[in-house]
Formats: sequence, structure tokens, C-alpha cells
Amino acid sequence: MKHWVVFMVSVTLVAFLGFILLEQNRNANFKYNNFGVQVPIQGTILGIDVSHHQGEIDWDMALGMRIANDSIQFVYLKATEGSDFKDRHYDKNRRILDQKKVKVGAYHFFIPTSPVLDQVNFFSQIVAKTSLKPVLDVEISKGASKEACVDSVTKFLNLYTAMKGVRPIIYTNESFYNDVFKNSSLKTELFWIANFKTIPKSFVNSNTLLWQFSEKGTINGIREKVDLNKAKFNFFELAKW
Repeated sequence: MKHWVVFMVSVTLVAFLGFILLEQNRNANFKYNNFGVQVPIQGTILGIDVSHHQGEIDWDMALGMRIANDSIQFVYLKATEGSDFKDRHYDKNRRILDQKKVKVGAYHFFIPTSPVLDQVNFFSQIVAKTSLKPVLDVEISKGASKEACVDSVTKFLNLYTAMKGVRPIIYTNESFYNDVFKNSSLKTELFWIANFKTIPKSFVNSNTLLWQFSEKGTINGIREKVDLNKAKFNFFELAKW
């Protein structure tokens, strides 16, 4: 019996050590020599946004990455979508990043056809105050008209502002911005614009604070491709919660 116990303990120990080595090697494989794409000179502050699609993240490796004069200065985490979907990695990522020096924000993926108040309440319940203003991700219409989209987004912003005392930034792609927001009553809101081919024309506007320039970034400690963003020099001041 004693020999059998010793044998089982030995097998367990070997398996555990093997697992540790495997994890170390696996993390080492996600170390890169660059950010995967050319980082534009426009904008002075580099940041990323992540969700469950990026999987488990080694934040020490990610935040320790420095290429030339660039390093990650801010992170936006997906928190919620619609009125009932919570990102499964939000809590863990938020808990870790709250212990780091990096600026952190959270975003909600907006569904125009879902009840706005339900979405506001859901996002508010999940996300406690962060160092950066929250973001409302608006990039699909779900068949809603331009007017209906503007109306529902306006309602979300007003309700959230009244509830939490801070007005979210709007994230969208340049095509959606031009089609829905550019000439609407929301044109003076703070914006974060995505364009993976060229700098957004609206980036010259004082209320466009961020440019998402790639969805194919490579960041140490992250297995999957990552969204990369450049923010203006006054971003931290204007986006402070």
C-alpha cells in the first residue's frame, strides 16, 4: 500500500510540474517583437480594447511590452451587451487591472432594438466607476432607421448620465458615424472612431478623441489579435471619470 501511495504522489507531482512548464512555454509563445502593424504617428497615446475573444490574458506581459517609444497606456474592457449578456472575462480582467497603473475603462455593446432602460440598468449594475469614462459601442442598427438609432442612443446617454453622473463616449466605425451620427443631434458628443485603412476624417474634430486603427495587433501575453487605438494628447483629461 505504501509503495502505491508513493507512486501516485510521484505521478501527481510529475503531472503538476509538467503543467507548470507547459504554461510557461505557452505564455512564452505569445511574446512578439512588434505590435503586428505599423503604429501611426497621429495621436500620442496607445491603448487596446479587449473582450472574451482575446481569452485569458497575461497582463504583466501585456503591460510590460515596449516597442520604440510606445507602450499600452489604457485598456477598455467589454463588460456587457444588450440587456443580458455579460462578458465572461470582465470581472477577472477588471480585478487585475485595478491593481495596475494603467488607465481602465469599460464598454457596452449597444443593441438598438433592445429596451434602452434595460440596457442602461444592466451596464450600470455590472460596471463600477473606472478611471476612464464608459463607452457605448454603437455599430449595428438591427434594422432600425437612422432616426430611431439616434433617438435610442440619445436616450441611453441621457439615462446613464442621470444615473451615474458621467456621459459615455460613443464608439463606432467611420461608415456608421458618417451615415448616422455626423449630421445628427449627437454630432457634438465625444467619439471614438474605427477605421482600419486610413485616419478618420473626423479625427481633426476636437470631440473625436480616439482612433481605432487596427484589429490585428499583437500584444505580449495575448493569444489572439487585438484592437489597437491611438488617443489624442488630452484624452486622459477629457475622458476622466
